[in-house]
Amino acid sequence: MTAAVAEFTVDPWDPGYAAALAVEALAELGPTSAELVLDVERDAADWKPIDPPPGTETPEVLLIADGVRRIDARVWVHDPSSPMPTPGIAASFAAGIVECGPAGASLAAVEVGRALFSASAQTPEVKTPHATYRAERASGPSMDELSLALQRQVTQLEVDLAVRHRSRGDDLLLVDGPLRGRTHLPRTVGYIKTHHAAYLPGPQSSVVSALSPGQRTPSS
Repeated sequence: MTAAVAEFTVDPWDPGYAAALAVEALAELGPTSAELVLDVERDAADWKPIDPPPGTETPEVLLIADGVRRIDARVWVHDPSSPMPTPGIAASFAAGIVECGPAGASLAAVEVGRALFSASAQTPEVKTPHATYRAERASGPSMDELSLALQRQVTQLEVDLAVRHRSRGDDLLLVDGPLRGRTHLPRTVGYIKTHHAAYLPGPQSSVVSALSPGQRTPSS
């Protein structure tokens, strides 16, 4: 007896619809609920920019890793064992590394992936004349959970690309976003470009905007 194969339907609705609503919702930064310890290195009232230690040398080579993601379509996975279809997304994602050294900057490596994300155990692989979307499970059917599954693939692709490309023992790797999931990478700095929450109180937050090249804030 042949097992039933899950089918899928492509939602004709524009996958980027309502994106503007998300941007508007993030127009104002909300306060964080995280517990902060501001006196790790110095008292909170004594926060000021910290210079690098004397004799610190800048790395000769800087590697910048970044990824990009795009939802190509929203889909509905029709699991034969379920009376209701399961939502999913078909997405393309890529990661690249730019190497900055004495000779200038150049694109050192790039890799592209595609996948169909769904919480259904019957998520199928989708083959088209132009690309193949491999099946990837998400932890749940909500858009947040589907988006998180996609972002994990982007992050993993960045890590794999960086590990394969690094051949020096004195380079510095700059990655997009926090180091969460990438703390095993040596000589790596996470760079967060978009903030969705205000972490520091006003007086300490003002120290961030006062930083000069090479300086940092006290640890918190």
